[in-house]
Amino acid sequence: MRRRLFLVAAAASGAVALPSLGASQEDAQGDFARLVPPHTILFAELDRPGERVATLLAELGLLQEGGAAAGMGIHPALVRSLLGIRGAAVAITGVDLDGGPPSGVLLLDPGDVDLLRGSIETFLPAVGVPASPVHGCATWSVEGELFVTLAGDLVVASRDTQEIEGVVRRMRGEERSSLATVESLAGALGGRGEDLVYLCVNAAPVRSMALAALREEARQDAELSMVLGLLDVESFEALTGRIRVGDDGIDVDVALELAEDHASVAFDFLRMPHVERRTLELVPAGAAFFLATCLNDPAEPTARTSGDGVSAMDVGRELFGNIVDVAVFGLPREGEGASPIPDVAVALRVNDPARSRALWDLGMGLVSHGTSGQPPQTVDVAGVPAERFTIEGVPVYLATRGDRLCFSPSESALARALGTRADSSIERDVALVSTFDEMPAGCTLAIGASPSRLAELARPFLPEHEAREVAKVGSMLEGSSVSLSVEHTDTRLGLHLRLRGLPDLSGVAETLIARRRGAAATYARASDEGR
Repeated sequence: MRRRLFLVAAAASGAVALPSLGASQEDAQGDFARLVPPHTILFAELDRPGERVATLLAELGLLQEGGAAAGMGIHPALVRSLLGIRGAAVAITGVDLDGGPPSGVLLLDPGDVDLLRGSIETFLPAVGVPASPVHGCATWSVEGELFVTLAGDLVVASRDTQEIEGVVRRMRGEERSSLATVESLAGALGGRGEDLVYLCVNAAPVRSMALAALREEARQDAELSMVLGLLDVESFEALTGRIRVGDDGIDVDVALELAEDHASVAFDFLRMPHVERRTLELVPAGAAFFLATCLNDPAEPTARTSGDGVSAMDVGRELFGNIVDVAVFGLPREGEGASPIPDVAVALRVNDPARSRALWDLGMGLVSHGTSGQPPQTVDVAGVPAERFTIEGVPVYLATRGDRLCFSPSESALARALGTRADSSIERDVALVSTFDEMPAGCTLAIGASPSRLAELARPFLPEHEAREVAKVGSMLEGSSVSLSVEHTDTRLGLHLRLRGLPDLSGVAETLIARRRGAAATYARASDEGR
């Protein structure tokens, strides 16, 4: 049990001393979701911010190690003293449709920060009026609008003492029902112990009320009525968001949870086949960025002869049946060429390469004739025959190898795209390895980027002074990666952002401080000379 400060002022005013809690009650206190009511509409939690912020500062090289003599940085004691609280949470349990303040409860665990705990217990009796104790816990009323109770190590505040009573009963095990016991939220609330910030919107308490209001409005609005039919609002269970800070970087996740028996046409309409590791084999190692998705499941190739023509129906078949995987990527330029065209490419894996080649040859040939009047030319790219089209003066190369069709405005990018194999794809790329290792099982879209390679990709197209600055930023971000993935399963639609290999900013901080000192010294000398 953490040390608590007992106030002479509180005792003199008639406040009741803080009761002790048993071990099981201490465990309940550590999980805020077990202390708030099951009908909570919005639950937001801040967990161990001092520890998380210290981890982030250490990753960025801004946390001082070895004392002040070790160099620039924020001292760990300062982080602990300012942000060392165990956590805080807010639960909104009701909304006033007339515009009044919402009902709910606020929880704060000061943790080991005696300054914060002492300040609360010192100033609370000064600004508040003693109120009836809540289950033996000292309580104050602040301006008749807010009640604050000191329950064990927790500070509990609410506009309604019944909300506070519910928290205390759950702390003591006298009431079992809580937000954590709601079965439909089991998945949404899972894994919260690693989050710096967690947010959950529970749809159940407001679903019927919101749906009734929407249906009433839909009687006068045909478009809204159609939208409601497509969404199946009754199946919405929760919307969650979380921010996680760890030794390996920062994660940001947002997810919509639906019931297993949902009938949301819009939700199912947006669902695509899941991206697999073979999809990422289309992207060569060394890529600065990539976007990968899957349009269809692979099928047995259809036999086709070179004499077969292309029909209008082939356009639909290409998009909705023939193309399996799609990858778009950019590559830092190899060599010192002065080409004005960036090394970007598109790679498709298809079920019927002959059908795809015939269709794309026809389409791009028509565009080339219409925009430049030039017929396509057959050229050799990395030992593979390719067609070179000219569209608005820009060359576009198209080639196939096996079940892969690739096109690019850059001959070198096309060559690298055609030569990519499993052992030379981003699966063997150290800088981007985390982008696919951490893809969720239901991933339908994957985006990854290396900031340092993006800087290298952009550098040839920038003025010299801007190119130098971009090069500096790129060197600082060496080893960093960013990934964004969309997760779409039977009942979940999620967005996941990953930042890995955070840059070391210690040198930047020292440079800025040195510049400031130099500017101050220059100003001081100028002032002395002016006298």
